[in-house]
Amino acid sequence: MAISSARINRRDALRLGAGSILTVAGVALVRPGDVSASRVWCRADPAFRVNGIIGNVYVSGELDRVYDTTGPIQLKFIAPRGSSVELLSSDAGFGAGYDISLAYEDGLKNDNQRVGIKVEVIVPAASNGLPVLVEFVPDGTIEVADKQEGKTNQVIRVKTDLRRPQQPKGSSGPSPKGKNG
Repeated sequence: MAISSARINRRDALRLGAGSILTVAGVALVRPGDVSASRVWCRADPAFRVNGIIGNVYVSGELDRVYDTTGPIQLKFIAPRGSSVELLSSDAGFGAGYDISLAYEDGLKNDNQRVGIKVEVIVPAASNGLPVLVEFVPDGTIEVADKQEGKTNQVIRVKTDLRRPQQPKGSSGPSPKGKNG
């Protein structure tokens, strides 16, 4: 439909306005980190705290596909033995939520500089082979980043080393608040 600049009716103005709003909203929702080889991923994310470091496990499906999940996402979160691990939040995943288990392993790093993390995910679905992306994204610094693409009904494994925040030299931690502060 061609619209003359000399005459525009209310319906045409509403169409133009709605189209502009949808275009701007779409651009605002797609960030550079969300695009992988021209794919747009819809992220679901449980949040964990491991030895004081908070991060999210992103389990993503392609935005333009329908995922016919048959149950909750199976997520196994593995931390070094002796670690403090806490599930902070979870969402509806691909509509069926999560079945989350915690495990501990001796071989993962857990020293003054690094904490090793592993995540194993299965997205159960009626359709085999739908693309799934799994990432662990901490609030702090990633020492060794890992994200893996896989398929529904397959185990997808991610391993990440997190760098502990460093205290400034000469500092023994945050100073306690006094009466003036």
